[in-house]
Amino acid sequence: MLRSDQPVSQQYAAAALHNLAAGSLQHKDAIVAAGAFAPLVGLLRSDKSAVQGSAAKALFCLTATSQQNREAIIAAGAVPPLVAILRSDQPMAQQYAAGALYNLAADSQHRDTIVAAGAVPPLVALLRSDQPSVVGRAAGALCSVAAGSQQSRDAVVAAGAMPLLDGRLRSSDPAVQAKAAGALRCLNGRI
Repeated sequence: MLRSDQPVSQQYAAAALHNLAAGSLQHKDAIVAAGAFAPLVGLLRSDKSAVQGSAAKALFCLTATSQQNREAIIAAGAVPPLVAILRSDQPMAQQYAAGALYNLAADSQHRDTIVAAGAVPPLVALLRSDQPSVVGRAAGALCSVAAGSQQSRDAVVAAGAMPLLDGRLRSSDPAVQAKAAGALRCLNGRI
């Protein structure tokens, strides 16, 4: 169904994979064995935002705990379409694209790839979102990227993250405050 030419089928198939992957590591392994990464990455390029969001959500879940999965998803070319989704006007898709980038950046060797793909400016722009989940995931991704090197931190600072993160420390949402504080710590080289 991931390879269907029907967007609704694509959306539901990607959502089903997310639900299965969220269930257990055994389910994640079965999804990987079935070869789902390439079709999911392909769905990130869909012109339907609901399909993009479901694919990003599935990849977010699949990248959460497995370095091997992160390697395979990077190799499948996921970073450029995830960055493109950050620029969309769909909060759910933005949230999960930022979350997948956060997970991918957990491995230091991927941080430069993420920065080179242009992820930093749209992640910084998402700090202005009125959706706490989007802001939290963007701040988390910026922290993860900034943990890589001084060059990565400099890119995040140059994109204007510091004042936006500082402003989010005064958010009414404690989770946003915590993510902003964490990102500021990363930018100061403390993580």
